[in-house]
Amino acid sequence: LENTSKTLEDIFNLATNRNAGRTAVTYINSKGKLKNYKYSNFKKHAYEIASILANFMIQQPKNVPIVLKVSNGPHWGEIFWAILMCGYKPLLIDAKTSKDGTENLIKQAKAAAIITDDNFSYDIPKFSLHDILEENSTYSFSPYWENEVIFCSSGTTGDVKMMVFNGDNLCHQVEAALDFQETSKDLLYPKSMGALKVLAMIPFHHIFGFVATFLWYFYFGANFVFVRSMAPSEIQAISQKVGVTHVFSVPLFWDSLAQGLERKKSLESEKNREYIDQLIGYNT
Repeated sequence: LENTSKTLEDIFNLATNRNAGRTAVTYINSKGKLKNYKYSNFKKHAYEIASILANFMIQQPKNVPIVLKVSNGPHWGEIFWAILMCGYKPLLIDAKTSKDGTENLIKQAKAAAIITDDNFSYDIPKFSLHDILEENSTYSFSPYWENEVIFCSSGTTGDVKMMVFNGDNLCHQVEAALDFQETSKDLLYPKSMGALKVLAMIPFHHIFGFVATFLWYFYFGANFVFVRSMAPSEIQAISQKVGVTHVFSVPLFWDSLAQGLERKKSLESEKNREYIDQLIGYNT
């Protein structure tokens, strides 16, 4: 990466080419079956989605934002990269943003289109995941890469606070993690120790979720594991079944987890409580 032009295209190509044989995505389909596919398939899907999106946007100018208002899911990353391939800037917003908040963001950013599964209508073209994923990708397509991503506040109380990161900015974020295998093995252990399986729980539209969960681990070829809901039983079940190795979340989540553990520990015998305390001490 240090020897490239430091663009978002460079990150995508290096990650998908070097990790082509590694599992990229694991998820549970609508029939409750565990599914996964590799980075080679991820790259193919991204190009297919980009060809569809380019056809949808054929009358629109390039180098303007497209709002991506979608929750974390198996195809979030492919759609994100597809937007860039088509020559548009992904404007990442919370899937739960209200209609008024979304319209304010669209207005402030002068967005050309929105990708979302919400139930609202807008004054710009709107495409659902179904519109994109069910369309046949039979169009001729040559990438025209954009090199900026936009993060922003909700915009519900006034002007939007937007943060624009370009390829150089984000390449430096990745480069900051290049020595993690030596200095921070809890975050990134060597491939010889097995596959990195990251629970895709923190929303990718958030700067922390995007950089520390999506971008870093995408570049290093991690397996992203997606849950259908945030129900504790769902998270526990898929984490155990797949063997999730990394979970990132906000402090409130870990506080709630710790309180739950303390409650369960209080119901155990004194001997078991000592074992649990030893286990916690070993892992902290």
